[in-house]
Amino acid sequence: MFSIQILFSLNTEGRDAEDVWRDYKTLINTNNLDILDVTEFNRILGVFVRNLSIPGVYGKMLTIFQDMRDLAKVKPDESTYNIMMSMYLKRKDLKGINICFGDMQKQKIIPNTITYNIMIKAISKFSKPDTAMTLYREMIERKIKRNEKTFTMLFCACSIKRDVPLAHQFYNFMLNEGLQPDIYTYNAYINVIARNAKDLTDLQKAIDVIKQMKEKGIKPTLVTYNILIKGLQTMGKRTEALHLFDQMEIEGVKPNSSTLEGIGITGLQALLKLRNTYKVTPSHKDFNTCMDQALKESKYNDAMEILSHMQKSGFKPNVSTYSILMNAHIRQNDMFRAMELFTAMKNDNVEPDDYIYASLIDGFLAHNNVEQAFKLVDHMLESKVELNKMTVNRLIDTASKSKDPRLVQRVFERIERLTVPNKDACERVLWRIAQSYDVYAVEKYLKIMDKHNHMINRETFTAIITGASKGGNLPQARYWYNLMIKRGIAPDHMLLSMIIRAHADAKEIDKTLSFWNDFHYFSIAPDDDDIMYVLKLCAETNHWKDEIRILGQLKELGYDADSYKEKISEKKQQSNDGIEPKTDPDEEYYEEYGEYLKARLANKSVIKAKERMQKWVWNVAKISSQRMDDNAKIRVEQWTPYRKHD
Repeated sequence: MFSIQILFSLNTEGRDAEDVWRDYKTLINTNNLDILDVTEFNRILGVFVRNLSIPGVYGKMLTIFQDMRDLAKVKPDESTYNIMMSMYLKRKDLKGINICFGDMQKQKIIPNTITYNIMIKAISKFSKPDTAMTLYREMIERKIKRNEKTFTMLFCACSIKRDVPLAHQFYNFMLNEGLQPDIYTYNAYINVIARNAKDLTDLQKAIDVIKQMKEKGIKPTLVTYNILIKGLQTMGKRTEALHLFDQMEIEGVKPNSSTLEGIGITGLQALLKLRNTYKVTPSHKDFNTCMDQALKESKYNDAMEILSHMQKSGFKPNVSTYSILMNAHIRQNDMFRAMELFTAMKNDNVEPDDYIYASLIDGFLAHNNVEQAFKLVDHMLESKVELNKMTVNRLIDTASKSKDPRLVQRVFERIERLTVPNKDACERVLWRIAQSYDVYAVEKYLKIMDKHNHMINRETFTAIITGASKGGNLPQARYWYNLMIKRGIAPDHMLLSMIIRAHADAKEIDKTLSFWNDFHYFSIAPDDDDIMYVLKLCAETNHWKDEIRILGQLKELGYDADSYKEKISEKKQQSNDGIEPKTDPDEEYYEEYGEYLKARLANKSVIKAKERMQKWVWNVAKISSQRMDDNAKIRVEQWTPYRKHD
């Protein structure tokens, strides 16, 4: 026992996870777990989190964490939870992170800077990056210190959200707090700007940040230049990218395969340039990148030569190498060769990851080979590779593209035997099943969602309605749309635009115009595309009364109706399809419209309709540059929308 106590008093940094686990089990077997305090438990968990890629380590971490609380009666501290949250972060498990964060709150353990940095990184990668500001404000309110990593993570959230103004705001916050960005923070900030630059003027703002960086004595790195070159490549500015590349050479920054790709040099040519021209020793990643480029360009001989160079340089094929080679064969529908590589990979003691399994499973499902696909699923689970959300969704997504709607149901049933399908997977099945005119099957999967406690909401009905519309089954699309309304769920802008266009494509013009009224009924402000679409439809189908009615409504609601009228007139003239009515349309319209108003005002539901209309007017006023006069407001109060598309 003495030796064991000494062992766990020592620093476990760098020790093999299996060795630590063996010693840990010895403590369990000898009932000596109580010799460990919270610091020593944290050290043990730290060893495992650094070796998380080894199969079985995840389960062992959960066991140790549970033993710590239940057997050793040791209360976890903020470091314990940070380690567990880091583990969940590596596993892309946002739910696990949130559970840990919630447990900390319940136990009144104050989160620290590391905790919040993990939370910000997690939400930026796997959730809603727009909540980054909320977490930042929480840190301020709780007086939790921010550091350079905090702002690096905040910039990453801005990059995913593509919110450049927010990134500028965070940059100013950082400077106001007296924090000086390091190279990683600068690169993250520059990436937000460059990634969203639409032209050279926008990109110049990133270059200005680099100037500030240099003034503070921080030199641009390869990552910095790659960000800018990638931005120029996206814009198609190869000349400017070459100029930047020259500047990079002058400053003595050596390129890598990504840099050369940005200036149009890829594959074997890029590898030879790195070695012979720039005297760069290619990394494992460089070899893999060049090989991937060659295969995507169908230069198979070049790819094999790159593989030969890689092996001669002392690099063995790793997971990425095998993944690149397998995906090349999968793209060529050569599953036999892909599986040969899978076998070779296992023989080389290279463990496949969830991405490789998902790619192979995709390939077999694309050929309707469900049995072989699920043999791989079984193999994956035997190898302790989790059947995660990404894999499940890819299985469902691939199966849903089959011409046979029964395939996705068979795949879903097999998945349900292994795990609880997530909400996205259920909705993907509903989307595909709804295309097959089978109302009862849709109802069956709605019950399955309910069984698994998945919320049936607008996204669910949108999946069904868009599926039915795609399958050309518009009566069923309307059935589910009306059922959604009866459940008290209003459509959003995207769904309404889709169903309008679906009915227009089917030449069901009256139904199309009826759905148009739901913009008003549900207080959704139509945008320019919606307005031009329905007005053009009216013009092309000679529904001139509806055209004038819609223009009149738009005018009453503060839109510049005349500009839309001019655009439609131009389109009529260009297509030569416009038919001018013999009578004065405006005069006839307002005469009929007055009678319509009288009939509507006699309806008992007019008060509620007015309330909805006023709400809609308020929404429209936010986007309208034109103020409505008093007469227009009175006319709006009299006008009420209607729905009729059963």
